[in-house]
Amino acid sequence: MGISAKLRVLMHSSGFKRFFAIRLLCQSGDGMFQAALATLFFFSAQSQGSPGAIALALFAMLAPFTIVGPFVGVFIDRWPRRNIIVVTDSIRLALTVLIVIAIVTSGITPVVYVIAMLALALNRFLLAALGASLPRVVSSEQLLLANSILPTIGAAATGIGALVGVMLGLVLPVGNARDAATLALAGVVFASSIVVALGFGRDELGPTHHELTNSEKLSVGGVLR
Repeated sequence: MGISAKLRVLMHSSGFKRFFAIRLLCQSGDGMFQAALATLFFFSAQSQGSPGAIALALFAMLAPFTIVGPFVGVFIDRWPRRNIIVVTDSIRLALTVLIVIAIVTSGITPVVYVIAMLALALNRFLLAALGASLPRVVSSEQLLLANSILPTIGAAATGIGALVGVMLGLVLPVGNARDAATLALAGVVFASSIVVALGFGRDELGPTHHELTNSEKLSVGGVLR
C-alpha cells in the first residue's frame, strides 16, 4: 500500500484530519522559518559571512535540538497537549514578529540569534507533543500505519516550506524587506496552525490519567543525572 492509499484510510477519522493539518502547517512553517534564518545568517549583506558570524549562526540553529531535546518528555505528559501546541505556536509567532522588527530596525544583532534559538527550541518541543498526541486521534489498529507515514510527510512539508522560503528570497530584491517577508510568511503559517489546533478540546489530545501518573516519576533533575 502506497503512502497516498494509507493516507486515504486514515483520513476517515475527523480527528486525524485536523491533526494532519496541524502537522503540515507546523512543519511547513518551520521550513520557511529555517530557510529565512539561513538566508539571513549566511547570505545577507549584514552578516557578511565572516567565520565568527557563521559559527554563531550554526550554534543558534543547531544547539536548541541538543539542549532542549532531552527534556521535552518531562513536560508533554504533564500539560494538556492541545495547549502545548497552541501556546508553543503562539510564542513562535511572537518571536517571529520580534525578529522581523529587529532586522528591519537594527539589523542582525545578538538579540536576533537568541530569539532564533528560542524559536527553534520550541519547535522541538512542539514536534514531541504532536508525536505523543497521535494515539489520541487514530485507533490502536491504525497507529502503526500513521507512524509509518507521518514522519515522511512531515519531512516533506518542512522541505516544501523551505523551498517556498528560498524561492521567495530569489524573487524579492536583496535586503531587509526580503528577509522580513519570508519570516512574515512563516508567521502566517504558525497563526493558521493555532486556529486549527483550537478545534480540539482542551484534553482531547491527552495526556491520559496513566500518562500523568507516570510523568511524576520523571524530572528535569533525573534527566540531567
